[in-house]
Formats: sequence, C-alpha cells, structure tokens
Amino acid sequence: YQKIFYMQNDFLNFQKKIDVDSVLDLLKEKFETTGQNLTKTSHEKDRYLHLLEENLYQLGNISNAMRCLNEGYNKEINSLILNALNSQKDQIRLELNEALEHHKSIIGTSHGKVLQFEASVAIVNNDELENFLLANLLSYFGIESTCFKNLSFDVNDFHLIFIKDKILNENVKKNYDFIVMGRHKNTHYEYFLTLPFEKKDLENILQNKLDKVCTLKFKTPYQNNVLLFKQNDFDATLFFNIIEKQCDKNVCINSFSQLKQELSKETYRLILLDYELIKFDLEQMRNLLSAYKKQHPQSHIIFFSKEKVGDFDCVSEVLSDVSRNDLITLLRKYLPKA
Repeated sequence: YQKIFYMQNDFLNFQKKIDVDSVLDLLKEKFETTGQNLTKTSHEKDRYLHLLEENLYQLGNISNAMRCLNEGYNKEINSLILNALNSQKDQIRLELNEALEHHKSIIGTSHGKVLQFEASVAIVNNDELENFLLANLLSYFGIESTCFKNLSFDVNDFHLIFIKDKILNENVKKNYDFIVMGRHKNTHYEYFLTLPFEKKDLENILQNKLDKVCTLKFKTPYQNNVLLFKQNDFDATLFFNIIEKQCDKNVCINSFSQLKQELSKETYRLILLDYELIKFDLEQMRNLLSAYKKQHPQSHIIFFSKEKVGDFDCVSEVLSDVSRNDLITLLRKYLPKA
C-alpha cells in the first residue's frame, strides 16, 4: 500500500506540474496574442488619425478654393457647401482634439497697399488643388505662374521655383535654389513654405527672394476689371452683361480712339478684343498692346478670332467660338478672385 501511495503521490505531483506548465504556456500565448492585438490596434489608430488629418487638410483646401472662386451668381449654393465643409472640418478637429479654427480666406481683405512683383514663377507639384491655391495667392501679388508635374523645363526661365518636397526628394536637381513646399516644416531648407498656405508666409518669402532679382513696387490691390471691344453690338451687349455679373468697373468700347484712351489712363486685368477690329492696323495695335503688357504684366489680353492670329507675344490666349459658359470659365481663369 505504501508503494502504491508513493506512486499515486508522484502521479499527482506530475499532473500538477503538467497543469502549471500548460497554464504558463497558455498565459504566454495569451500575452503574445494580446501584444499583437495591441500593436495592430495602435497601427490602426495611427492610420485612422493619419486619415483624419489628411481629410482635414483636403477639406481645408477645398474650402479655400471655393472662397477664391466666390461665385457671385450663386452665393446661396456656395454658402451651403462651405457650411457643410466647415462642419466636417470641425467634427474632424474635435476627433483630433484640435482647436476649432476661424474660417477665413487664405487671401483675406487688404485695406492698405499690396506689394506687387514683376516676376514669373514655376510651381512643381502634382496636386492640382494646391497648385490652384498657390497660383491664386501669387496672382494677388501680381505674379504669373506656370504649373508643372516635374522638373522637365529650364529652371532659368523663371525667377522662382516652388516645388513639393516629395518631388524634390526624388530629383537630382537638389542644389538649385528652390522654395520647398510641404506639410511638415523642414529646417534643412532655407526657404520652406508650410502647407496649408498662409499669405503672410508667402509674402515674406517673396520679399526676401524677389527684391534682389526683379523690380518690385507698391500698388493698390489689383482690380478685377474687364475692357471689352466687340465688332457686333448684340455680342457686345450679351458679353458685357455676363461680365458685369462677375466683376465691377468694366468698360465696353466701340472705337479705336476709345481703346487708346482707356489703355492710356486705366489698368485693366483682362482685355477682350475682336481680332477683326484690329487686324487692318496690325503694326500700330501690336506696338500699343505690347507696350501696355510690358507696363502692366499682370494684365491679360485675349483675342476672339476664327482665323489664325499673327505674331502677338503680348496675347495670353486666342479663342474662336465663345459661348456663355466659355466666357464665364475665361473670367474665372484670369480673374482668380472674381
């Protein structure tokens, strides 16, 4: 019996050992599984927060773009969309524990003088919405810009190059004096424009960079006004009514003497001319318009013509058939704050 008792006791001790080892293995497995789940949850949370931040940034860009468009003929719909966007932005900011922002235009209203630069700028970026916002800001300072998706152009053709940090990191031309744009401030670059855009930050960069390479001057804020010269009275009336709904202080003329008079005394953001009216005195008109464009580089001259137009370097665009919608699109293109 004693031998049997010892055997039973050894068996029970062995069983306890097995149970303990099993429990330890089970606990170890549970800890590992829990650790993996926590890591996965952490990654998912980081990814979720990243998506929230990205959505907030894009919603902000869309809101600012709509404020730049400022469609006067449909303010009610414009206001409804902006309110919906702002509500979405506020909800995301609450999720991110960020302070609610004061909704305002990236350009704002200027009551004083605005620094104007006679310069051309290239924007290298594959985000069209960011390009639109930056181009709109640059036009506020009188600067014309051209957008590219890569550095496939001659950088010497422009006074300044704005480039997205991700594109620059993939390119070999890193030694050029670029102005780098990005979501996160990088002190490695001397001039860095943090996104989303702020007018004051851009103004400081322009003043530091351009005062050494091109003429700068102070002007009152550039008006969005149009000078129209059409051959057909019916078309002139139709076009002018559309123009008047988009911007103020426009003039419709019907003679060469009026054209010369207006160009000599007034600065127009957009000049719309029928080529038929000026082609019989091309040399004089070429000299007149070229001199005007040189004096006012922020102005744009558009020809309406169904035939091929000769050498006019001062002309921004030549259009053949222009519908009502085409004209509205044209005005929004060259009058960014219309």
